Amino acid sequence: MSQPDKRKLYTPLEICYQLRRISRTSSSGLYAIKSSQDLTYCGTLMVSQEGQGSPRISTVGGLIQILDWTYALTTSHPPDPSEDGSDDEDEADFDNVCQDVEIVGEWQLCLIRPGSRRPNLILDGSDRFSLDSQAVQSYSSSSRMSNSSPREVLVISGRSGLKRGSLSRTPSAMLLGKQGLQEVWTIGLWHDLQAGDSGSWVISKDRHSLLGVVVARSTGCAYMVSFSQIQKDLGAHWNLPPDAVKLPRDFSWGETMYDMMVAVFNTAKPYVDRIRDPFRIFRRTTRGGEVEGL
Repeated sequence: MSQPDKRKLYTPLEICYQLRRISRTSSSGLYAIKSSQDLTYCGTLMVSQEGQGSPRISTVGGLIQILDWTYALTTSHPPDPSEDGSDDEDEADFDNVCQDVEIVGEWQLCLIRPGSRRPNLILDGSDRFSLDSQAVQSYSSSSRMSNSSPREVLVISGRSGLKRGSLSRTPSAMLLGKQGLQEVWTIGLWHDLQAGDSGSWVISKDRHSLLGVVVARSTGCAYMVSFSQIQKDLGAHWNLPPDAVKLPRDFSWGETMYDMMVAVFNTAKPYVDRIRDPFRIFRRTTRGGEVEGL
């Protein structure tokens, strides 16, 4: 503005200015997680909207811990325009449990509000806790995946549900947005994933350990980045060692079991008035939506 050709615009007035970067207030965005599951965030959908842009749907794989903070982990890249399925979701079904959001390259981390944490669980197709539900409390290194034969895996996806597949033992390279070439692992799937399943966790079927996160898909297969690589990416961003990025292990059993019993009670509540002995509800199994005695 002090150049001669621009000075004539405000002469004879004097101009004062500060060298300060101005951020748009609308850039904070909207981030919310679908409230369809009370027990875990694994496989729940997350809606993200930056400014006035269109909302984007991805899958929360689960919770990770960095130092004293707990984050819901998903991917940050936008879907292909032809595959954006955000219009299929009702925003009223989403809860704003995100206290803050951090985007690190390919990864989007939602800081979970105090009191809103949940354990990482593999639920059955009914999205309810059962004796077959498994906790995800460990992860496998890339070297272990390379040394093992193709293994059976579970993909906890938000749109497609719990899917089975087979993980190859040899990685390949894929061009992922601004991140450039990334090492990815191919998963052969029995059933295809859908738009919005990006961010899904891949779990070993035998050990129930975390292997990686789905970042892309094609017919008959999906591609994941290993959790070991994610640890390196996030650790480098915060200048921390990779092992500072880990799975939460500080959920007390009292807190976790309390949440589970509350969810079981809420599920069984419609049937309480239909039986004489309320305690029999815990000795029954649910099939086809009806309560049956043993």
